Amino acid sequence: MLGLVRRNLRGSAHKLREQAYISLVRPHLEYCSVVWNPYTKKSISKVENIQRQAARFVTNNYHRRESVTGMLRDLQWTSLESRRQAASLILMYRIHHHQIAINPDHYLTLMVQSSTRSYHPLKYQAIQSRIQLYRYSFFPRTVNWWNNLPGDVLALPTAEAFKRAVAAHI
Repeated sequence: MLGLVRRNLRGSAHKLREQAYISLVRPHLEYCSVVWNPYTKKSISKVENIQRQAARFVTNNYHRRESVTGMLRDLQWTSLESRRQAASLILMYRIHHHQIAINPDHYLTLMVQSSTRSYHPLKYQAIQSRIQLYRYSFFPRTVNWWNNLPGDVLALPTAEAFKRAVAAHI
């Protein structure tokens, strides 16, 4: 899809290229990303490299010595990995608050009350697994991220407020 956009918008304005990437290419990279979220460094870098190529295309800067990280910062694009993490946390919020037809009681167990500083009534017990395939699936991975969020973020009343707080926290 990025190749199609490159061929057809070669001489167009910067804003048009950026809008084309955000509306045509990025949805392909983020489609069902909550489910297929890659966990190996190799897979993560393959997906991130597409966004890095898009940054070069949008800025029309293909010089080898130019920093793509600087281009991404100038474009104010967050990494696709952090966007996938935020999407997973938002889905977890919706599951927790019964806004989606997934019963959290089937998959999650609330943390047992303790006197440790990490206890919060909205946190879940970590899911242990010996099998790597399950360890990096949605629930075990997202429970770890969920439990690392501050308690005031977990207690936010609306999904929109939670989404903004997660974006600021990640």
